[in-house]
Amino acid sequence: MKTLLKLTGWMWLMAVGAWAGPLPRTEVSAKARWVLHLDAEQFRESKVGQHYIENLLADQVAEVEAKIGFDFAPFLDSVMSATVYGADFAKGEDNTAVLLLRGDVAEEQGIEEFLATHSGKGRKAKLRQIQTTPFALFKLENAFAATLTNGTVVMGKTQKLVEDACEVIAGKQPNVAATTRFADLASTNANYILAVAADGFTGELPLPKNLKIFRQVEGVQLMIRESAAHLSLEIALKTGGVEVATQIKTVADGLLVLAKTERADDKNLQALIGSAKISAAGETVTGTFEFSNKRAIALIKRGGAGRADAK
Repeated sequence: MKTLLKLTGWMWLMAVGAWAGPLPRTEVSAKARWVLHLDAEQFRESKVGQHYIENLLADQVAEVEAKIGFDFAPFLDSVMSATVYGADFAKGEDNTAVLLLRGDVAEEQGIEEFLATHSGKGRKAKLRQIQTTPFALFKLENAFAATLTNGTVVMGKTQKLVEDACEVIAGKQPNVAATTRFADLASTNANYILAVAADGFTGELPLPKNLKIFRQVEGVQLMIRESAAHLSLEIALKTGGVEVATQIKTVADGLLVLAKTERADDKNLQALIGSAKISAAGETVTGTFEFSNKRAIALIKRGGAGRADAK
């Protein structure tokens, strides 16, 4: 996913200024093993989001426009949702990652016209148009992009990846809506800013022997929300049984104690650990953490200062 997000990260970041909503599972491939979805409306209404939009977003929009020579802001302002999903966790997982940005039809057509106008000829061109029907498809320097008539822009590292994603959206390939997978991310009552879910990934992680119990985690779900004064993080681990869940809770409790001792000088981490609550119910282990908005905004300010120093 690293390569794809490096290419499209600026679009992803600026999508936070628009309305989003819960995950549209009908547009996520049935082959997806992980999915990340941003509810930009929740982010915009949060204190952390307001600080980011008021202090950092405008500069990033201007920076992108200066580099590309095209004002993407109108499309980004119209974006209704942003989703990234993939079918692999291996070293080349970016080869299976797809980015979906759903926006206003007229603004999407403006992007299509810009790409078509600036497309070159020959395979060595950094930007060229490959096809016009059934949807416009473009080869970028290190990725492919499709512009659909419903206002969606689809991006991926390979042509087949983008074409398959477009067929899922068109209902020509299976999606996850026919299953129970990622259902919580599609709930209108979830009220999350950012959500991540993944299935069957722990078997591919290089875990040390003392943490091998985590290989029996069958799925993970993470949601970030905001209350009046805090950001809350909820992590739910679906395990293979009640006994496994109990063992994982014990290990998780021990990891928190260890981190509290070994990272005593990290005030932000200590605040996070101090708020932690780990519980096991049936086959699921849930961990909840809180982080004050004040601390989160301070970290954003620090990050913004780092960007300024790097220029």
